Amino acid sequence: MLALPAPVAHQVGRVLRLRAGATIALFDGSGMAYPVHLIDPGSGRVGTGEPVESEPGVAITLYVAPLKGDHFAYTLQKATEIGAAAFVPIVTARTVANEASETKLERWRRIVREAAEQSGRGRVPAVQMPLSFAAACTMAASGPALIPWEGEHDRSLGVAVRGLGPIATLGLFIGPEGGFTEAEIAAATAVRIAPVTLGRRILRAETAAAVATALALAALGEME
Repeated sequence: MLALPAPVAHQVGRVLRLRAGATIALFDGSGMAYPVHLIDPGSGRVGTGEPVESEPGVAITLYVAPLKGDHFAYTLQKATEIGAAAFVPIVTARTVANEASETKLERWRRIVREAAEQSGRGRVPAVQMPLSFAAACTMAASGPALIPWEGEHDRSLGVAVRGLGPIATLGLFIGPEGGFTEAEIAAATAVRIAPVTLGRRILRAETAAAVATALALAALGEME
């Protein structure tokens, strides 16, 4: 018998109002789902686990500048629903919301966890401690990475992704409200993080994160 964690028991009994005999699915965060047959709202018997088929085969890490107010919460939520695998907050030259306390980091992780549950994800994307832009470029340079930038007009993100060939990981950089500086683009290019365009319209930062994630996964055949 499994005793459900208090938040899950609350959701089962008070929010969903499920009773004994109902079956729920619990995800272990590693890509497996387990049926749980409720004995009561706080406990149940665990069945055999199965892999969750909703997880993308390519792990996308978003190196994303935190935004003011609820805009960053939107970024985390929507990118998680679409299929991002991890988030690395970055401090850029134009980042305004650059303070990340333990309380704020825990809130970000809670938002991601709830979005993963809502969208049926088999894994909960990691939210790492913030890095400087230079440190993020060093981290991302170990694998293929792209940086959407309004100054790039020729190479689209979709074309760039398809040109990478078979990959297991992909880094995507998303800038702050004011975008990346030319010096930052030059620094990224120097470590082979290629600038790409998201199209002819300039998007808000939180929109760009969702669009870039969706375009990349679509180009990889992960949205079908």
